[in-house]
Amino acid sequence: MCRNEEFSSVLNKQIDREVKELTVHCTNSRAGCAWRGELRALSTHRRICNYEVIQCDYYGIGCIQKGYRMVMQDHNKEKAEEHLALGMLKLRSMERFIYQTMMGSVVKNWSMQLGSLSEMSARSCDLVCPVIVKVSAFISKKRDDERWNSNSFYSHDKGYKMRLRVYPAGIEGGRGTHLSVFLFLLKGPHDDELTWPLRGEFEFKLLNQIRDREHYSGTMVYGDLTSNSNAERVDDGGRVYGHGFQLISNEDLLDDTRTCQYLKDDCIFLQVSKL
Repeated sequence: MCRNEEFSSVLNKQIDREVKELTVHCTNSRAGCAWRGELRALSTHRRICNYEVIQCDYYGIGCIQKGYRMVMQDHNKEKAEEHLALGMLKLRSMERFIYQTMMGSVVKNWSMQLGSLSEMSARSCDLVCPVIVKVSAFISKKRDDERWNSNSFYSHDKGYKMRLRVYPAGIEGGRGTHLSVFLFLLKGPHDDELTWPLRGEFEFKLLNQIRDREHYSGTMVYGDLTSNSNAERVDDGGRVYGHGFQLISNEDLLDDTRTCQYLKDDCIFLQVSKL
């Protein structure tokens, strides 16, 4: 071995030794992680660091939640039913796609639909509460005073069939100042087995798209004071009136902070649950 090669070998060993002895703080130290260790161990630590920001394990099927690893572990447990619903929805969607492809009728906008699983959840009539819907192009809908309708879903298994209607620019007393939400009853296959008029409570949540907390919620009651035109069984003529309220003011809707944002990327997510 020549002198230059010997010197290079010694130098490399010296560098390796110094790198191994170099200690660093976790890159998430500002978020609260107190870990300190060898530089070569940093990447291994980050794979288990509680303060590492990660996506939900079910991101691939439509859950958009992000957060610290320790928070996301609780999120995965708390949202198990919603993740299951998203998974079943994706499975049904893929089954339809395969069938249509084999029959020579490929859906042209499939990629757009596959990327909007949350919006599709309220557009599948066999889903039951709780359902999550996505209202896209929200700003233009609000500007043009458009209303947005979901497809049908059920209050519970073999329950009341209904549809969600959203008024981004508000309606009635909330026009121009609030986001208004309404439920419209539809003629359903189980109406003969149900009690009329409808009685019960529904919770609406405007989801915080930054973290799985601080959602904005409101409760709508079908009670003795509810107009029968909104709560009675629907005949073949359809339902003209809906039951709803002003969910959130424009000021609160647009007041995004570091930890809370309801309107993001020109869309909102609403969850409807029967209490």
